[in-house]
Amino acid sequence: MIAALLLIALMPAESRVKTEALAATELTALPLKTEIWLENQRKALPAPAITLVDSIGVKLEILAPQLERLNDQEPAAQEIRRLLADHLPELVTGYQSIPQPLRREERNGRVPEKQLIDGLSVIDAEIGRMSESLASGDLDKLATQNRFLELKYQEAKELGQ
Repeated sequence: MIAALLLIALMPAESRVKTEALAATELTALPLKTEIWLENQRKALPAPAITLVDSIGVKLEILAPQLERLNDQEPAAQEIRRLLADHLPELVTGYQSIPQPLRREERNGRVPEKQLIDGLSVIDAEIGRMSESLASGDLDKLATQNRFLELKYQEAKELGQ
């Protein structure tokens, strides 16, 4: 009974996030809110999309701390907001609005379930690219610092100084 109470106490108070709330969410909280929102959509998604939902969740967790240093007015911040608060929810809710029996039927050469999976793949890749882009300055700085240390200490030692 104590374990059950602890589990309930540790659960986040807000386990549901409304689609409309994503647009008003602060940039630093947007990855977490988007991840919660996406998790709440799992039951309505086809099995192949679940793997992508998991991958997107992992990438959102990586992206979250990077956004703390980003100004809301920067183009990168605006693009991240558009992707997480607009494009991703529009894709998922658009798929969910299609009646269940029609989701696997081809229409005009396209199958809604396949379109959802393709769209989630694009979003997954884009979140990864954005995270990598935000980290590129830090990666360059680390490489520069490493090269400096090599020059200062290792090469100096080799020259007998």
